[in-house]
Amino acid sequence: MKTIYIKTLCFLSLVSTIGIQAQSKIGDNKRLMTNQSLNKKIQLTASDVSMCKPMDVRRTEALLRARVGNTLKMRLDRSDGYVEILGKRQGFAFTEFVYKKPGHNWRYFLQDINSTGINTSYKNKNYYLNILFETDRAEIKGRCPGCLNRFEDSRAPDIQWRNPKIKIKLKPVAHNGSFTFDIAAVEIEGKFETNGAIRAALPSIIIHFKKQIRKAAESQIKMVLNSGQVKRMLANVFKDEVRNLGMTTVRLVDVSKSNIFLCQ
Repeated sequence: MKTIYIKTLCFLSLVSTIGIQAQSKIGDNKRLMTNQSLNKKIQLTASDVSMCKPMDVRRTEALLRARVGNTLKMRLDRSDGYVEILGKRQGFAFTEFVYKKPGHNWRYFLQDINSTGINTSYKNKNYYLNILFETDRAEIKGRCPGCLNRFEDSRAPDIQWRNPKIKIKLKPVAHNGSFTFDIAAVEIEGKFETNGAIRAALPSIIIHFKKQIRKAAESQIKMVLNSGQVKRMLANVFKDEVRNLGMTTVRLVDVSKSNIFLCQ
């Protein structure tokens, strides 16, 4: 029994030693592979950086304003809304908001709100298209269908949209050897206000129309910017800038506080 016990201990000790050596070897191999991967990653990163050229964001912003901003027009309307960029127009409509109440329900809708100008900006590593609208007619109209004719317009107070603006965040992306822009987000700015009995329903109406305006602006402008024709036109606009940097193509685009980096 004693002999068997000693042999068993020796066997277990041998197995343990082999296991420790094997784990040590596996650990060494993992560390080696990790170091090789890190070295490779560092080398690739350094290589990529050496293939990138900075372009001043103000220059890009000026071209964006000249070629996109100056051609953008927008109309918000119940049945005759549209967005136009670089001569390409997309039409869209807005649904009404029904305010249910005792008696006759009130209906609210956007009516003939036209853009008056576009400006561009660059802030916190983002480009923006800011669409400004006429302030004297920026209204959400109220109607009272079924009311006496003389009260149909006056019974439901209109909602004023003060300092109306749609802000579109743009992200530069590589395209066709050059670069263009994708929409990253859409924000509705300005203050909505009214007087009278409709005040209780004002938050619901504002949420409804903000959501509609945001959705329409995002989908329709995205549709125009993402069309093959417009993407090619924009990419061609910036192609000269790519050549001026001594580059033949762009595969990757990134931005910093003061530069847009084009990488080939």
